[in-house]
Amino acid sequence: MTGRVAVVSGASRGIGAAIICELAAAGYLTVGLHVRQTDSSEAVRDRIRAVDSRNELMVCDTTDRPRVAEVFARITETMGAVTDLVNCAGVTRDGPLALMPDANWDDVVRTNLTGTYNVTRQFVYPAMRNGFGVVTNISSISGVHGNAGQANYAAAKAGLDGFTRSLAKEVGRSGVRVNSVAPGFIDTDMTAGLTETQRKRVTASISLRRLGVPGDVASVVAFLHSAGAGYITGQTIVVDGGTRL
Repeated sequence: MTGRVAVVSGASRGIGAAIICELAAAGYLTVGLHVRQTDSSEAVRDRIRAVDSRNELMVCDTTDRPRVAEVFARITETMGAVTDLVNCAGVTRDGPLALMPDANWDDVVRTNLTGTYNVTRQFVYPAMRNGFGVVTNISSISGVHGNAGQANYAAAKAGLDGFTRSLAKEVGRSGVRVNSVAPGFIDTDMTAGLTETQRKRVTASISLRRLGVPGDVASVVAFLHSAGAGYITGQTIVVDGGTRL
């Protein structure tokens, strides 16, 4: 992957961390974006720098549009043009819509959807001009099927899938591919709050009878960014172990 520079948002933990480590191992120069320094982000930085000392994590709230622009300018100056983008930054604020505080709706839509716009907006024109680029947006089966108590999250993730299809039609002729990956129940911080009873019920609804792990998603993302996926664009790839079949 000589010459490939990948930016991954939400890279300090969970699925985003698995993705950036997978891409670094595949030979991409990688830059992860995360909201704040934590023990987890330091561990991820150590892992990707062990592969290549140029790999980096940068503090960047993707909802902060001027900061996103500043970060992309710095990456381009120090590493070259960004060729690959994975939008993984996301939050949940679950609860029934009838009782949902306005802030919970706004936070989820701003981070999961508008944040993706902010980052992709910085990426897409240079990629079109250069005649090459790959984008993967991390969606969710909540956006495909809906999920009670997640009207805000499901709406934002369904919006990502529509964003993916529309952008793919806009930029395909310029050599840029855009897809989304919709994970099911993945064993991360977002599912850590499940009770044992809830975990058993969820597991029973999955054909493979297990929750996924971040690497299950990361390997699919790595494939979408490889030459083997060169004729795939505008798709939502569901990675859920056979949930809701």
